[in-house]
Amino acid sequence: MRETAAAQQGGSSRLTAVVGSPTTGSKASSSGGGIWSSDLAAADLVRQAVQVPGRIHLYWLVKSSAELQWCHSMLVGAADGPAKAILDVTIFITPEVDTSQMDPLPCRTQQKLHVGRPRWGPIFEGVKAEHPGCNIGVFLCGSNDVGAKLLKQARKRSDPPQAGSTGTSFCYFREHF
Repeated sequence: MRETAAAQQGGSSRLTAVVGSPTTGSKASSSGGGIWSSDLAAADLVRQAVQVPGRIHLYWLVKSSAELQWCHSMLVGAADGPAKAILDVTIFITPEVDTSQMDPLPCRTQQKLHVGRPRWGPIFEGVKAEHPGCNIGVFLCGSNDVGAKLLKQARKRSDPPQAGSTGTSFCYFREHF
């Protein structure tokens, strides 16, 4: 388990080392009851321990053309990486933002571009309808005002605990830098 925790913290190169290395985790006892009986068992353990989301819905609120230029290249890198098949991007801009020079992101679906503020209630309901019975993480890197709205929607749109495994829950996480 120590290697699995290290894999989660160390990124994909460490994960590859745990899964692909013939020396890591392949020490089986002669009776076959060792901690790791094969690399396949190690790979299965890592897959079970490291939860990969089935879909990433990214909502990006852009207030200026400079902000769009600053962050767009990072989004292209993320959208062209391992998350490409599961990433959906929706961008909300103010009317002052110039998008004429913006190339589309290489995502699973075409990026959606809206002028104005997001209506969080329908967004949460749409995600909930698409992922019934799931635990959905809501992550914010942004203003406290937006955070308060997201927290309110996460609480409001989550099913009560009595719903059990059929209920959908939103868990809000605030990033601090």
